[in-house]
Amino acid sequence: MTISCPFFKVNKKNNISTVEKCVIEATKVSEKDRNFNPVQNSYAALWREYETPDAPIPLMNVIRRILEYYFLQLCGFESPFLSTTVLEAIKKQIMDEAAGGVPDYTKYHLAQAMLSYINRSDAFNDGLHFVDESIDCDQYRDVFYSIFDVMNQGQHFRHMMEEAE
Repeated sequence: MTISCPFFKVNKKNNISTVEKCVIEATKVSEKDRNFNPVQNSYAALWREYETPDAPIPLMNVIRRILEYYFLQLCGFESPFLSTTVLEAIKKQIMDEAAGGVPDYTKYHLAQAMLSYINRSDAFNDGLHFVDESIDCDQYRDVFYSIFDVMNQGQHFRHMMEEAE
């Protein structure tokens, strides 16, 4: 037997309290809206933040923080090992996909950039200037998923993105 416990937020502004039921809108036609717990840890909050930015710099910052926390702190990988493993796997995928054609190393270079920012306090202070209009945030998200996939952590990615298995 499953017991459901609804969550509510009590907000107070200008000495006036309001109560709001915490409900997530249904994403599928067959689903009903569901209640959610508004309290989350900072790691879960990073994943919620990952879903929203459409600008490359905030997105890259969130990606860096998730990669550092999950792979280095939780999983215990060393940064050089993680980088080498991911980049070799992605390079192999690129070469397999090329099969007689010209390989496209865009995915490889994006993964390399993401992994190079891990554990660097000066991650975004390199003194370079660039135009971010040509950067495709969807491509960043695709490569970010690939990092989890090649490290056999795709299930964790899908769980944090609340995707169906």
